[in-house]
Amino acid sequence: MGIELDVQGLDDHRNFSPGDAVAGSVLLKLDCSTVISAIAARLEGWVSTSLVEKGSPFVLGNDVPTVAEESHQLFAISEIVFPPPDIPQLSREYTLPKAEYRFPFKITFPRALNSSGLQLPPSFNAHSVKHRATAEIKYALTIELTRPGRLRKCISIQRQLQFRPSEPDSSLLPSMRPVSQIGQAALYIDSSANHVADPGIPVLILEGVLPCPPVVRPGMKLPLSLRIRHLPVHLEHSIPIKMRSLILTLRGTTTITAGTHHASWVCSEKLLSLDAMNQDCSCIPGVESFTGIDAGLLDNLVVPSGASSFRCSIVEQKYSLGVEAGFAVGVASKLRAIGFVINLEIWSGICTDVGEDPLVLVDGRSRIPELFDGFVEGAGAETLPCYSSGLSFS
Repeated sequence: MGIELDVQGLDDHRNFSPGDAVAGSVLLKLDCSTVISAIAARLEGWVSTSLVEKGSPFVLGNDVPTVAEESHQLFAISEIVFPPPDIPQLSREYTLPKAEYRFPFKITFPRALNSSGLQLPPSFNAHSVKHRATAEIKYALTIELTRPGRLRKCISIQRQLQFRPSEPDSSLLPSMRPVSQIGQAALYIDSSANHVADPGIPVLILEGVLPCPPVVRPGMKLPLSLRIRHLPVHLEHSIPIKMRSLILTLRGTTTITAGTHHASWVCSEKLLSLDAMNQDCSCIPGVESFTGIDAGLLDNLVVPSGASSFRCSIVEQKYSLGVEAGFAVGVASKLRAIGFVINLEIWSGICTDVGEDPLVLVDGRSRIPELFDGFVEGAGAETLPCYSSGLSFS
């Protein structure tokens, strides 16, 4: 007995959003008369995590990995494809003659996660080094044909779907303060170099800023501005300083829960790596001044596709931008690295109407003119921790 089941007309390469309809038709081919009970279409989503931890090698028998797993169903919506509503359901068995049949279906993605009002997270798949920790958020359409009798197996097919929320994740909004994100890192010169009176006084500060709120979307230009602030340090003479390198790294931090276990890991992607710069950043004794970093260097910085900030029951994905610069001071050949990290939110949904939405950033730079003008620490800007040396974004 031959039964062929397929799905036609389903655009499974698109990114679905809340409220989008998953529509198509079920193709059923029978090579002889067949008895079936029903055909159902089911749209559902899951979130799952797993964690492998090795115990202490000093304890006998503790070298066997312990596997912790956890899984939650986000939602499930079913629709009876056959029998159709116009057929009287007087029996649990229906005999269909040899033929090809097409049964249409249409199921809509929910707009929120149950009654909580939280958005569904995007499709997601990530793992740590050597797959010791994994996280997956999956959406799928399943077509299932059931037949009467315990010995007759169900026949099912499944199509995975890509899902991207069209609006900001409401669970992230309360944590986002209405301030610009400011990152700073200071360059110090020791007392043996250029006769600086106090080795604890920085000579310049590398500053970076993201707009308010710090929100970006995949594929858009990163709205980052950088500059050098020269501090009015009392020196005997000017200090020759050159910026030689600039590295920008996007860091994604995944945090998971699996049973009673927790784990997190970081995946990094370099967005910019310049190691042949020669920008003059020399200080003038007793004078505060500013040196802008060529905005053209940042014009090609694009937020990678597939990145998305979200938070659900057992998985959380956060992003930050690492900025590291290398400076040559005086005639010294060894570079001094300073840098900072700025937190940002990445919204994966595609916005179709950017008219009056202040959170939508089509071209980040056009929304943040003269970001540094009138900047006062603590007044409408959040200053993040700075690091003076030894930075490593891994």
